[in-house]
Amino acid sequence: MSEKKIKTSSIISIIVSVLILGILGSAQDIFSVEHTGVDNGGSAIEEEMMEDPMKATEEAMEEEMMEDPMEEEMMEDTPAEKSTNSQTKGGGCLIATATYDSELAPQVQQLREIRDNSLLQTESGSAFMESFNQFYYSFSPTIADLERENPVFKEIVKISITPLLSSLSLLNYVDMDSESEVLGYGISLIILNVGMYFVAPAIVIHRIKKYV
Repeated sequence: MSEKKIKTSSIISIIVSVLILGILGSAQDIFSVEHTGVDNGGSAIEEEMMEDPMKATEEAMEEEMMEDPMEEEMMEDTPAEKSTNSQTKGGGCLIATATYDSELAPQVQQLREIRDNSLLQTESGSAFMESFNQFYYSFSPTIADLERENPVFKEIVKISITPLLSSLSLLNYVDMDSESEVLGYGISLIILNVGMYFVAPAIVIHRIKKYV
């Protein structure tokens, strides 16, 4: 009987030991899972914290890329403004260029130098060039195209503008450093050209009619 009691108590103690070990193992697994979840959660939070500045930087760069074209469009001149600026400051003489076949021709260079070095250096000269260009560029492209298409018309234009170029060449021998000088020489040249192109032909025609 005593041996049976010993065996029975041994079996019971083994079973209790197994149950205790199983409970401890389950608790350890649960604790490790929870700890792993916390670690994963912490690392995920850290990754988000690390990624946030990068995301913010990327978003800022994208916004700048979206805004830059708009700013460039606002900074750019409208076609009318570009045309006016090019005509006032750097527009070429289309008729003279077509007449002498090159922008580098001496006659064209002379016109450019008078405009850039004399007229555009004063307010009155700049105002005159702006008004003149609005009128000149309204018909000069058509005249230039006709010159390229018709050599006879080109020679007629060359003969016609020769007196004008000769009168403008006088400006190379005078100083135009002030507003009054620009106005004085400018008005004098206008009167001179009106006389050459209108008054003189009218007088000649009138005299011819007398004899006829």
